[in-house]
Amino acid sequence: LLTTLTRLWSQSQPEPLPEVHFFPIGGFYQESVEVKLDAAGATIYYTTDGTRPSRRSPVYTKPLQLRTSTVVRAVVYKNGKPGR
Repeated sequence: LLTTLTRLWSQSQPEPLPEVHFFPIGGFYQESVEVKLDAAGATIYYTTDGTRPSRRSPVYTKPLQLRTSTVVRAVVYKNGKPGR
């Protein structure tokens, strides 16, 4: 019975959204840098002006080439729900 209840409970819980991972990690770089984002298959929306991304923001499809000081923020959406 406990196994059945546990299985039913876990099936009813929403799947947690993946976090966006930045490569390389944030920091200050002397030269231009290529920034890659990854979120385990979820759609990533990003901004390069420091504002919070929304579903109207650009969708990440390829590495970002940064040549000047830039604040990149990113959020994932999966099944229409925003993550972190």
